[in-house]
Amino acid sequence: MRRVLLLPLVAWAKCRTEGGPRRWPAAALDRTRFYAWVSCKDAPLLTHFLDWYLGLGLQLTKPGWARVVLHCLDKKDRRASLQVLEARDVHRNVHHNDGPFSAVIKTKDANVYLASLPRDALLVRADLDELFDAAPATIEAALREDGGFVRGRFVDRISGDWRLAPVAANRSLGAQFPRRCAATHAVFGGNDRKWILVPRIFGNRSVVFKTSHNVYDAPLVKRTSDVMHYRFDQRAFGLLRDKRDAYASREDVQSAFAATMYDGMLGAFAEGSDGVAFRPAARKAIAYALDAQSSCLCGGDVFEAPRGAVYAATGGADYVDLAMLSASQLGRDARVRFFVEEDTMRYCADRAKALRRATWACSVVDASSLAADGVVAPPAVSLKWKRLAGGWTEKVRRGVEGRIAGILAMLASPFEETLFLDADTVPCFDLERLFRATEGAEGTSIFEAYDFLMAHEFHTLRGFLGEEAHGAPDVFGLLNAGVALYRWRDAVRRFLMKWLELYVDDLERKLADPRAYDPGDGRAFQRQPAMQWAAFRSAARDGLRVHALSPVWNARSWRPAFSGHAKRTTSDDCCAAHKFTSTTILVDHHCNASRLPACGARGSLDTAGLDVIGDVRHARPRLGCPGRAH
Repeated sequence: MRRVLLLPLVAWAKCRTEGGPRRWPAAALDRTRFYAWVSCKDAPLLTHFLDWYLGLGLQLTKPGWARVVLHCLDKKDRRASLQVLEARDVHRNVHHNDGPFSAVIKTKDANVYLASLPRDALLVRADLDELFDAAPATIEAALREDGGFVRGRFVDRISGDWRLAPVAANRSLGAQFPRRCAATHAVFGGNDRKWILVPRIFGNRSVVFKTSHNVYDAPLVKRTSDVMHYRFDQRAFGLLRDKRDAYASREDVQSAFAATMYDGMLGAFAEGSDGVAFRPAARKAIAYALDAQSSCLCGGDVFEAPRGAVYAATGGADYVDLAMLSASQLGRDARVRFFVEEDTMRYCADRAKALRRATWACSVVDASSLAADGVVAPPAVSLKWKRLAGGWTEKVRRGVEGRIAGILAMLASPFEETLFLDADTVPCFDLERLFRATEGAEGTSIFEAYDFLMAHEFHTLRGFLGEEAHGAPDVFGLLNAGVALYRWRDAVRRFLMKWLELYVDDLERKLADPRAYDPGDGRAFQRQPAMQWAAFRSAARDGLRVHALSPVWNARSWRPAFSGHAKRTTSDDCCAAHKFTSTTILVDHHCNASRLPACGARGSLDTAGLDVIGDVRHARPRLGCPGRAH
């Protein structure tokens, strides 16, 4: 069985940028000017910033060869930053700005400076948290082949313990932030590409910045160099919050999008007694972004346990009980995470404690804001979801939010290998035995070949599915996500995010046509069609390796075949073998749970009082069970 990869921090010492800056060739330095707009709130980071670019050989001390705009609102901050600048003799190229600023204002100022330079000049434009690390040979090739353009890609540097740590001026930044990650674009949806170096003139035309990252009419440059990005230090959380508030106060479309993006980023962090740190789901998404496996890994020590089960139990305390009824069949030592709404979080934790299940835990999922333990939804999806609020009846809204909570719970699973179960499933074997079914001979695993496994729907037997296939080829079949087995990798994250996006798109389309889709009919807003297309698309384009589980892993729609009944029924006892073929069911679904262990019986939910009457979908406490108020 494959276990969690724990990478020691010493592994990051092999990364190139643990050394100092590499001096650029003289042919470039003789032409290169420098521009930066920096906040004076972080003098320690400014120390590293200036030392780095001076180490590259840039002439920051030569009058007119640099423009450093120092933005300050506090005199104390200004003094600390000026001391750093004066100590390096850069203060003569400092220009002060104490007024409001924006990305547009900064770009305009950079363009004015660029236009003032000689025609053969080159310009480096850097933000305070960006240390460019292009090799000297790359700079030489850019001068020779690319007109002086050098393209960079962010490598996000994060502390070893995932906290937003303060920057120390007297210690290597690489040692303080050893994790090398791809968070800016892959997880947070930001632009992680930037021009490190641009010429004043290209093709007899003046080069003009479009944004801090891009210029107009740039050439196609395929090679990229590292930009060490120290965005995630102690000041980051406050800056993100300030930016979110600033954009939220405006009413234009661009500001609404930016505010939503920053809301998502803020959701990736949690404030605690020891500061601010990345939430678990954000750590997992960042560590496995782009499936970048190398000696410079972001770090694989991001899982609570190698294996576990996950439930989304939203809709009130009864649904928490329903999920716990299911989880009780997985064995007393099974690791289980329940994602519940905030108002049932205390109930969930108390029930797990009463049941004496030390390996059960509860986390909050908020479908209304697409949030779960650090999951960051794309801003466009979040905006669209907000606009849909109130478009349906209360009953349908709860159903839709419950389906979305399931997707978010899959994204937020704290386990490397996860068994996701609908709350109304009934596992017929313990979790260890179910996961043992994923193992092969000589330590092999199904997850070496496949990432995500779901059982086919019974309707797949119709063969030619037509519109029911939801756009995927008929031969792909119809999958059901009520039971899913998967091992985390970035392709899984992209699939789940695509599923969320397509489901919100589908909801928007249907609500726009109330004549065809009744807003009061919950069946019209199922998530299966979006999942079907997302799974096929991810397999076809993003490298997701999808495999079909046997129907015995999700007996919901296969009951007719298993039971001999003409149609699906809940009259069969949960986990009962096929009466004619003795088929062994591994996970039952939509069955009669009344014969599960009763209150006080061995293997039941003990004195906590959870028992069922009839259909597992309607499992409720039986009157007379001790330890539960009725």
